[in-house]
Amino acid sequence: IATHSGLWQHNDGDEQAERIGESRRDIMGFTALSDRLLGSGHPDPMNSQGEPGNVGVIESTDDGNSWQAVALSGEVDFHALAGAGKIAYGYDGATDRLMRSTDAGRTWKAVTGVDAVISLAVSPKQNERALASTPQGILLTSDGGRNWSTTDTAVGLVAFGPLNAWSVDGEGRIRRSDASGRQWQTAGSVPGVPVAIAATSNRLVVALEDGQVVESSDNGATFTKRLTL
Repeated sequence: IATHSGLWQHNDGDEQAERIGESRRDIMGFTALSDRLLGSGHPDPMNSQGEPGNVGVIESTDDGNSWQAVALSGEVDFHALAGAGKIAYGYDGATDRLMRSTDAGRTWKAVTGVDAVISLAVSPKQNERALASTPQGILLTSDGGRNWSTTDTAVGLVAFGPLNAWSVDGEGRIRRSDASGRQWQTAGSVPGVPVAIAATSNRLVVALEDGQVVESSDNGATFTKRLTL
C-alpha cells in the first residue's frame, strides 16, 4: 500500500498493516513490474538524503525496503503510474504529460493525444493494451499508446486484472469490462470515496479516503473491509 508517508504491507490474516522500513517518503505513483517496484513522488521530509523534491522514477528490488533512482530524477512527479511486463506509463502532473517506457522504467518518451490523466492501468496479459482515465471518460489503447479511443464515460480510477478491467468513480460505483477494456457494465459499489484500486484474478481491492481498504471476491458485487490504515 503506497501512501504519502511511506509504503505499507498487509498479509492475509493480519490484523494491521506494517510499515516497510523506516522511510516516510511520499510514493505518489506506484506500480509493480514482476519482482521490481516502481515509484514516483517526493523524498522523506525528515531524511531526503540529497534527493531532489521530485524524485522522478525510483525502483525497489527488495520489496520496498530500499529505493534507488532509475530515471528522470528531479524532472517529473508521476501522479499516476502503471505497468506490466516491461511496459510502464506515467502521468506527470506538473507538466500535464503522459509518458511511456518500454524498458521497465529506465527510459521514457512522451505520449501524444492524452491529457489530464486521473488514473492508468496496463493489461498484465497484453502489455500493449492500456487504460487512461480522464475527465472525459476512459480511454483505451491497444497498440502501445499510438492510438486511443473512448470506451466508457465513467470518470474515476482504473485497474486491469488478468480476467477483467475495472473502474470506480467518485461516487464509489464499480464498472467492469472483460479483458479487452471495451465494453463496460455496472457491477456494484464501495462504501466511500475511492482513492486507489487494484485487481488480481480473483480479487478487487479499493482503498477509501477514510483509510479503509475493502475487497471483493465476487466480481465487484459486494465488498468487505480488509483493514483500516
